[in-house]
Amino acid sequence: MKIADFGFATSLTGKNGNGQLKTYLGTESYMAPEIILKKSYKGEAVDIFACGIILFIMVSGIPPFLKADAKTDRYYRHIYRKEFAEFWDVHERHRAHETNGEQFYSEEFRDLINAMFAYKPSDRPSIEQIKNHPWFNGTLPNIDELKNEFAERKERVEAEVQRQREEKKEEKLRAQMEVQYDPETSYTGFRPYC
Repeated sequence: MKIADFGFATSLTGKNGNGQLKTYLGTESYMAPEIILKKSYKGEAVDIFACGIILFIMVSGIPPFLKADAKTDRYYRHIYRKEFAEFWDVHERHRAHETNGEQFYSEEFRDLINAMFAYKPSDRPSIEQIKNHPWFNGTLPNIDELKNEFAERKERVEAEVQRQREEKKEEKLRAQMEVQYDPETSYTGFRPYC
């Protein structure tokens, strides 16, 4: 994964040179808990957290949770409480229509994501640990498998877009029909005299 967004880039040493950052910037759904709580933080740890979210979305097609806040987000609460089985059960249910009863997320992927989403920054893996993780070093799909997967995803997205277009057309047509049909008016649009 290579992600670059230098809009909020800063030195990892921080303004005081102590390695602690304090800026509350970014997209809330990608923020680590310590940023949401407006605590000082280490740049590497929050970047690992955000990369975990991006990785989860790349694999899943949906975000893992809305906000890394154990008080308000029921999905992240499972991570906070280390109720990993419950977290993954929820996400497996989202994928059940695709897997024919098989597990969608591998145990290695779950383990890596659990670590990357850790509530405590010190519990998150370093880049080196991620590079040595079994999921990172697992088998890769070949080019044909990748092409097929993206073709299937594209087909699903296009079908959903088409369904939404048809739905909007039907709504527009219904709205036009309601405007055109007024039992108080005649075919010419004039109200009859009583």
